[in-house]
Order: sequence, then structure tokens, then C-alpha cells
Amino acid sequence: MTPAALPAVRNAGRRRGMVPQSHQGMIRSSNTQDQPRSARDKTRRPSNSVLKKRQFRVPLLAQAHDDGSSMPKFSATMLALVFLTAIRAEADDPMSFGVVSKADLTSALNTATKWNLVITHEPDDSGIDGVVGSLHFCFVHNGKAACPDVCMPSGVVLNNSRTCHSQNGTAYNAFEGLSSFQTVGKAKANLIVATVAWTGGASAFWYGPVIWAYHRQSDSFERIFSAVENLSNNGEVRFIPAGPLAGDVVLNQLTYSWPYRYDIVVYGLLSPGRYVKVLDYNGNTTEGDGNSLSVIDAEMPEIERRLGYWKTGDLLPTIPQAAIPSQCKTPIRLQKGLAWCDWSR
Repeated sequence: MTPAALPAVRNAGRRRGMVPQSHQGMIRSSNTQDQPRSARDKTRRPSNSVLKKRQFRVPLLAQAHDDGSSMPKFSATMLALVFLTAIRAEADDPMSFGVVSKADLTSALNTATKWNLVITHEPDDSGIDGVVGSLHFCFVHNGKAACPDVCMPSGVVLNNSRTCHSQNGTAYNAFEGLSSFQTVGKAKANLIVATVAWTGGASAFWYGPVIWAYHRQSDSFERIFSAVENLSNNGEVRFIPAGPLAGDVVLNQLTYSWPYRYDIVVYGLLSPGRYVKVLDYNGNTTEGDGNSLSVIDAEMPEIERRLGYWKTGDLLPTIPQAAIPSQCKTPIRLQKGLAWCDWSR
């Protein structure tokens, strides 16, 4: 269950929609009304996939009595509504949906008692709206399932707080992968990392990790991190599984002013259940600069230098072979403060 690196991450930061690519070759919109990300977050159309609490009102018919009092009587209509409500409640049970992933957390993290994680997916609506079914995350403990709402954040969400795009809460609707990590990083945390996404078409693919920490003392799981970035802008939110940044999360996003650099933010896992922003700077990577590597891989020497893990003259931080794009046909070198590989067709 625990790969050397998260497989779903390897193409992130190098895509237009779902097509693998580097951060080169992006075509900037000629629309002069393009807005910065902060504004787009407030104005873009909310997802059709939402977390909703369905409620049904059941009418009660009053029957008069000799003493003038009244009490509800059960009508055929009411009984039918009760029956249909029970059926609908069962249909709305997240554990009744199709299972896309199931993990034995006891084996993965050596939990004190029996835990499983079941990820389910609601059926897609084939109607005119074309609603894509939502994902549900159910932690099963001693045979009882708890499926708290996990909505896609409008920014970085730490420590189980809830911030959603829309009033109802935009739900993730695409599952990419699941990994577990025992005693990872300096914090020695036990983590579950689900790589998930919300897709609303070729130009709307928001992608990132949801991270839960296992607390052995209380034998419980807590959601401690979630964030997404738009792959169409070469954005990426990457969980780092190994190395000096093990357990940390690195995020990059394109700025919307010349020379169109990428902002780099690092969230450090400072304790088993707590992420804190430890680095935030305007990177050296620019859109269309000729480097075929993903933004985070290109910036990794500078990231580690600023955090005290790397200095000029050291070997470059290792990039997994699977993460090196096919357009990289020359040896990777340090250039302009970046890990660099020329873009070749």
C-alpha cells in the first residue's frame, strides 16, 4: 500500500487538462478580462457535485377526538412517504455506493484497534445536467462507519477546518490514489494520503492531496491537510514521501503579472498532527522558460537551499525517473538557480 512515491503525483504540474506536459508551451489567453486566481475563486461556476443533506417533510393528518384533542393518524399516503424516505436514506448512505478503494489501516499503520478506510463514489447522473458523482471517505471502526463530509477547499485547509467553494460544499469527484506512511519525517507521523480531484471539463481539473493523521494515544484519525491547484495552469500540490522534506507538502501556483513566475509555498509537518507554512517565495521558474521539468522539481534546489538542506556544489536533489518528462533529453543540470533540462521535441 505504500509506494516509493505517490504515482498520481508524477504528472502533476506538467499537464494541460489531463495531457502530460511540462510547464512549457502554455498558450496565454488573449482575453483581457482574465482575472487573478483570488478573483477566479470567487467567480467561477460552482461544481454540480455538492455535499447536501437531504430532508423530507412528512405531513401528519389530525384526527379529532370526543374530548376535542387531536392526534396524528397514519394514512396510506404517510406510510408510503415513510417507506420511500427509508429507501432514499439507504440510497444516500455513503457505504451503499460503489467502492473505489479499500484499505486495511490496521495493517498499514499498526493501529491499536481494527480500522479500515472505504472510499466510495456516488453514481453519476446521466441526465441533462451530467452531474458527476461525489467521493465519500468512510472510516470503519469496530464495524461502524463514520463518513464525514470532505469538501474541496478554496485554499489550503489545515487541521480539519472546513472551507468550501460553494454554499453546499463542492465535493471531490475523481479518485487518483491512496498511500500510507508510517513514522514519516521528523515528526514521525502516521499518515494516510488520498490523491483526489474535482473535474468539471478539460479546462477545469483541480487536483491535490487529502491527508489524515493517526493518533495512537486516542486511537483516532484526524484530517490535517487538504489543498488543490488547477492543472491547466501547471499548478500542483505535492506530498513529499521521502528525503529531507519527507511528510511536507509543496505547492506552486502561477502568478498573473509579468514575468509570470510561480509562487512556491511549503507546509512543514512540525508535529504528528500539525502542518505549518514554513516557506513562501516567488520562484525563479517562469512560464515558457525552456525548462522541461515540472515547476516543483525545477525549484527543489532553491526550496532545499532556503530550508537549509542544500547548498551550491551539492548533488542536485533526486528526481524520480518516472517524473522526468519525455521532452527531457539532456542531463539535468543547475541553471539560473533551477534544476534544468532543455525542452526537446
